[in-house]
Amino acid sequence: MEMKKNDFTAQLSQLLSGPKVPGKAYIHGSWTYNNIYAMAGDLLHHLTPNDTLCICTEDKGLMAAAILASVAGGPIVVIPYAVSRQVMGETMDTMPYTVRSSIP
Repeated sequence: MEMKKNDFTAQLSQLLSGPKVPGKAYIHGSWTYNNIYAMAGDLLHHLTPNDTLCICTEDKGLMAAAILASVAGGPIVVIPYAVSRQVMGETMDTMPYTVRSSIP
């Protein structure tokens, strides 16, 4: 089944309008949808569309917030296929990013 451009645009607009169920837990974790949207908003506030965010985490909530911020016009998100010196070096060579352990 092929998704039409208008369908995608409508779904993206709906996604970016905010959580439908703000207090509901996100994927059996400690994050709620409201938390994820708030984190995405923080990323949008601290990073620009010209920034590149390399996110290395197993936390699905953090990953969701980073992707949501990116599709909302925020930073470019790079997700390396593994966390090792070699892969991180290859990632840096391909998509340079600033190394920080957290966003201010």
